[in-house]
Amino acid sequence: MLYQDLSGVTTDTDSILQGKSEGPTGWAVHQKTVVRVGDVITIDWWDYIDPQKFVLRGAKLRISFDFADPNRKDFTADGSYQVNVKADTAHIILPLASGQILDRTIPWKPDSMTISDWAYHLYSKPLKVGQTYDFHVFYPELLASGEDPFFSVHAQITGVQKVPLDSRLGRREYQVYQVKATFRHVPFKDPFFARFLGPKPQLDAEAWITVKDGVLLRYSTPFFRTSPTKSVGFSDFIVQH
Repeated sequence: MLYQDLSGVTTDTDSILQGKSEGPTGWAVHQKTVVRVGDVITIDWWDYIDPQKFVLRGAKLRISFDFADPNRKDFTADGSYQVNVKADTAHIILPLASGQILDRTIPWKPDSMTISDWAYHLYSKPLKVGQTYDFHVFYPELLASGEDPFFSVHAQITGVQKVPLDSRLGRREYQVYQVKATFRHVPFKDPFFARFLGPKPQLDAEAWITVKDGVLLRYSTPFFRTSPTKSVGFSDFIVQH
């Protein structure tokens, strides 16, 4: 599936694959993401997913930085996540825009996933109006900046509605489950984020999943940027047919 950020900043090409031999669990979400904010950042992700709980068990990635500043040297580097289920830890190797490589073992919440996977997590659940789900979402950029990298998320199927979607075959109407998700975080240490989000940080996101075929038509997810300037916002993705 091809998702386009409605702001035109980010494009995601996603595949959910079963039976990947190199994955530790037998499920994988493969994402190729391109972010254009002055710099161009290209990320090729393989997230390996527990097939019963649909939470993160490992990842490998290749990230390329193409800087707008001609005085900065472009580079490409590999990274990985290795989740130790028994110890509730994860070994994170993450290339940073600074050129440094973050290499750290951290405590890991067992019901966690990346910011791109939260809507897919619902595929493992019974989609019925009124159902609620609780899990955690991991933000590597917060880990790199010294903040708690986890948001606790409460999601609920709030209703069914009909929505239009433009495709190459014309405009079609889909019946969808509407999902509301609330992201909560402990107070931030950084003065900018603490002032912006307040003493009880909370962000709201949503997703639309078709009732008939279980296709994720649209979803939003909160994002954080720490470089070159700090910001908080939302990426809002809609499927492109």
